[in-house]
Amino acid sequence: LRFPRCLSLYLPLPLNKLWVFCHVFPFTVGEGLKNMAGISASDLAGLPDDQKNTILGTIEQAQIKDSLRMYNSLVERCFVDCVDSFRRKDLDKDEEKCVTRCAEKFIKATGRTGQRFAELTQAAEEQLASKAGTPK
Repeated sequence: LRFPRCLSLYLPLPLNKLWVFCHVFPFTVGEGLKNMAGISASDLAGLPDDQKNTILGTIEQAQIKDSLRMYNSLVERCFVDCVDSFRRKDLDKDEEKCVTRCAEKFIKATGRTGQRFAELTQAAEEQLASKAGTPK
C-alpha cells in the first residue's frame, strides 16, 4: 500500500506558482510504526484512544517537518544555483526559468526517490515473508 502525503505551497511573486510536494509511504501507519519503531498496528490496538492519537499526531508532525525540510532545501538549492545578482527586486527571465526548471527537476527526483524506496521496501518485506514461510 502506498499513501501519499502532500504539502501544497504557493510561491509568491514573481513566480506565482503552486507547488505540490508529495512523499509516498509504502505502508500503513501501523506497518510504518513497526518498520520504524519496532511496534505493530496490533500494539496500537490495545492502547487508549488518547495515546493512539498522540502517537499518530507525532508521526504526522514528523512527516510535515520532513516536507518542510524538503521545501527549504529546494528553495535554498534553486536560489543558490539560479539567482546571480540583486540588481532588481524581481527575477529576470533567465533566473525565473532556471528556478522553475530547478524546482521541477527537484520535485521529479524526490518523487522518483520516494517511489524507488517504496519498491525496495515492498521487495524486502516480500523477501522476509517468503523466508518466514508466510504468504504476503
